[in-house]
Amino acid sequence: MTGEKIKVLVVDDSVASRRAITTALESSPAIAVVGSASNGADGLQQALVLSPDVVTVDLAMPEMDGFTFIRMLMARRPTPIVVLSSYGERENVFRALDLGAFDFIVKPSGAEAGRGFDDVRDQLVQKVLTAQLLNRDRLKRPFSVPTPPPSPAPVLGRSARKVAAEVRAAVAPARFVAIGASTGGPNAIQELLTKLPEELPIAVVVAQHMPERFTRVFAERLNKRSAFTVVEAKDGDRILQGTALIAPGGRHVVVEPDGLGRPIVRTPARRTADRYAPSVDRLFTSGAATFKDRMMAIVLTGMGNDGAEGVRVVAAAGGVVVAESAESAVIFGMPKEAIDTGVVHAVLPISAQMAKIEEFANRGAVAVKK
Repeated sequence: MTGEKIKVLVVDDSVASRRAITTALESSPAIAVVGSASNGADGLQQALVLSPDVVTVDLAMPEMDGFTFIRMLMARRPTPIVVLSSYGERENVFRALDLGAFDFIVKPSGAEAGRGFDDVRDQLVQKVLTAQLLNRDRLKRPFSVPTPPPSPAPVLGRSARKVAAEVRAAVAPARFVAIGASTGGPNAIQELLTKLPEELPIAVVVAQHMPERFTRVFAERLNKRSAFTVVEAKDGDRILQGTALIAPGGRHVVVEPDGLGRPIVRTPARRTADRYAPSVDRLFTSGAATFKDRMMAIVLTGMGNDGAEGVRVVAAAGGVVVAESAESAVIFGMPKEAIDTGVVHAVLPISAQMAKIEEFANRGAVAVKK
C-alpha cells in the first residue's frame, strides 16, 4: 500500500460481506482497505485510530447500529460514509443521509453470504473514488429535520390547508422550476422543498440520480415535511401549482403538453446508451420547450456534467438558470459544468436559493436576471 491510496474502513456484521466488500474495493489499485469491523462500536474505535479516508457501513448491526455509528463518527471525526443497504431498508437510507452519510448503494441479493458483490463492484469503487472530491465542510453540517408546521383550524370538517391545496391542485402553474442533482442531492433537495411557501405559484419537477424503488420513499419523506404535495412522478401526471414531482429512479422524466395543451410529465424507460436515468438534461430540455421564459432550472450538487446541455436550452428559451455554489455543494462537479457553459444567471449556496425561487415565482424571469 502506498500513501496515495484511498484508505477505507469496512463496517458490516457479516464476515462474508466484509470479505466481499474488501475484495471489490481492492480490485481498484487506488484503494486499500485498512480495517474492518463487525459492529458500530468497534468501527468507531477503528475509525478514530486508523483515520480512514472513507467508511462503508451496514445499518443493521449488533451492539451499535449504523445510525449511532454515523452520528458519533460525524460528531468526532467527520468522514465520508457510504451506506450499503438492502431494498428493505429504503426508509433507513434517508435517515442515514440526514445524519451525515454522503451516499449509498443497494446491497446485492445474497449479500449476507458474500454473493453478488461483483455486480456492484464498479459502483462501489466509484462511490469511494468520488468521496475524494467531497466538500469536507459540508460533512460537518448534516441536515436537520425541520419542525412540521402546526395544523391550521378545521374548515367544515377539513383543514384550511387541505382546502387550499385542493384549490391549487386544479391550477396550472404560473411558472415552473426544474431541479437536477446527483451525489449529495437528497439533502439539498430536502432543504429547498421543505422551505417552499405553500402559496407560491409554481410547480416543481426533480431529477435526482437515484436507484429505482428508492424515489417513492424519498418523495413520501419530502411530502411529510413540505407544504407542497410531493409525489413520485407517474406517466401522464399533470404539472400543477403547489406540487413537486420526483422522477422515478432508473427512468427519465420529461415535460410535454397533453391533448388539451396542459403540461404533463412522461416517464420513458432508460435506454441502453443513457449515462444517467433520470437525465437532468432531458428534464431541462423538455421543460424549456413547454415553459420557455416561465422556467427556472436549478443545478445542485453532483458528479459529472448532467444538466450542462440542458441549461443552454433553458437559457436560449428565455428561462432562468441557477447553479449551486462551491460553498454549499457536497460535490461541485455538475454545478461547475453548468457554470462553465456561460449561461448561468446566478451561482448561489443552497441557503440563498429560496429567495431567488420566490423572486422568480412572483416577478418572473426578467426580474431575476437583472
